[in-house]
Amino acid sequence: MLTEMMKVIIMAACLLLVSILVSAQDIGQQIEIYYGQSANHDIRIKMLRVGNPENEEVLIQISGVDDPISNHIFKYKKEWQNSDKRLNCYQYVTHDVLGHKRYAVFHSENNGSGNVYKIFLVNMPLNPVYVEPALYSENLDPVFMYNQYLYQLENAKP
Repeated sequence: MLTEMMKVIIMAACLLLVSILVSAQDIGQQIEIYYGQSANHDIRIKMLRVGNPENEEVLIQISGVDDPISNHIFKYKKEWQNSDKRLNCYQYVTHDVLGHKRYAVFHSENNGSGNVYKIFLVNMPLNPVYVEPALYSENLDPVFMYNQYLYQLENAKP
């Protein structure tokens, strides 16, 4: 039977291990939030940069919609649609969505007067959902989102 002091020591060691693992992975300092609507449902997109910024990889979680990717966190890689990056046309692509060799969920296009953001859901691949950046910042913890992603990966193993 563990004494209370031993429980505290074990808990502290676990927290230290988690912080070491997270610090080994470079993550962004804040989570970007986008909002949109589909079929009268409010959709929320959370996006967190992971890894070296030059790799242009992010974690994206979409919630508030009935779709196979809803509430799951996937790692995406930015693919530029034009060699002139000033046009800011890109999409985030993953190879982790079941049943899809390649899945591009988040798209950024420049319509001449600014950027237009849209997402494509698995259940509605031909109907984009237009989204906009949140007008305010939310106090969300990037480490928590990253740990959720790691937990999801660990529990997805057979």
